[in-house]
Amino acid sequence: MDCRGFVLAGALAGGIMAACTPGFAQSKPALPDLPSLDDVEAVLPDLAGGLYLRGTIDAGVPTWGAARKSDASALPSGIIGGAAFDQPVGAEFGVGYGIGSWVRLEATVERRFGGEFSATQAWLDGGGPRAGRWSGDVASTLLMANAFVDLVTWNGLTPFVGVGIGAAWTDIHGVGYADALSTGSARGRGQWSLAWAAMAGVAYDVAPGVRLELSYRYLDLGDARSGFAVCDCGAAPLRLRDMAVGDIRLGLRWMLAGG
Repeated sequence: MDCRGFVLAGALAGGIMAACTPGFAQSKPALPDLPSLDDVEAVLPDLAGGLYLRGTIDAGVPTWGAARKSDASALPSGIIGGAAFDQPVGAEFGVGYGIGSWVRLEATVERRFGGEFSATQAWLDGGGPRAGRWSGDVASTLLMANAFVDLVTWNGLTPFVGVGIGAAWTDIHGVGYADALSTGSARGRGQWSLAWAAMAGVAYDVAPGVRLELSYRYLDLGDARSGFAVCDCGAAPLRLRDMAVGDIRLGLRWMLAGG
């Protein structure tokens, strides 16, 4: 080994011995302390602070709806008269988040059961008029996005207003036709349609973080249609149009945190 090797080895050994001495260890720059979990939680937003769950039951009173069957032999020009809709009921579940003390946003899923409809159809049979009656069941599944504004709270009562928009899957089934001379039917079928709603109600604080809601909602379900008909009155599908309902609603809102 030449002189340069001896010098390099000596410098390396000296560095190791210096690092092991107490004075050198004390002179090293200290690393910054990691933040504690308490500090991290203090700076993170309380995402659960405005989060809540809501369940609602509905009792509806139909406010509007029309029916049509576009066979050329129908009188007049495919118009069906006397459309009537029974009182449906429904159940809804939703997840919402309150922004401040005024605004709430929700996503909900709802199922509406037990709606019945009936309609009369006049049509030509060998040049002469003839009339029969259609009837069946209507059920809908809704996916909605809602926005609410909570007004001032007084003695535990908080009035609110809201709007919603989404999609309704409405299926028609059990469709039958009857007149004085024959019977018929139409296949069941479902379709998606745009749905929207306007709401107003009041919430009452029944316990910490628990609110009871009583409200009214106008709900537009859009359109639906059956499959093709099998009857003397023509094969065209039966169409239900512009279906709307006014709901009296009872719900329970449970705040997950914050209240």
